[in-house]
Amino acid sequence: MRYKLRATSQDRGLPLALSYLVTPWARDAGEEQALLGRILQVIDRGTVVPPERRAGDSWAPGDTVQFLIEDLPRAEECGLWAAMRLPFRPSVPCLAQVFALEGPAP
Repeated sequence: MRYKLRATSQDRGLPLALSYLVTPWARDAGEEQALLGRILQVIDRGTVVPPERRAGDSWAPGDTVQFLIEDLPRAEECGLWAAMRLPFRPSVPCLAQVFALEGPAP
């Protein structure tokens, strides 16, 4: 199931959705699991990246970026690891929704 972009009060421009596979890397499995749990907690809140955390000068005051946990079938996730020629690691598929991305006028 893919998430749909939600409407916001700042509706303007083109919405953009980017998929990421967030993978914690640590010295031991316990620490990786703790990191993964913390990542899930933060993303589950529907975290919106605050303006002071966004880099560059292309952001307008009403622009937002929100991260959501994406429902990626296990076979697809394993296929990504196989394509990278790396052993499978616990990961969280995420969707970064960017609202109000503006381009040149048509």
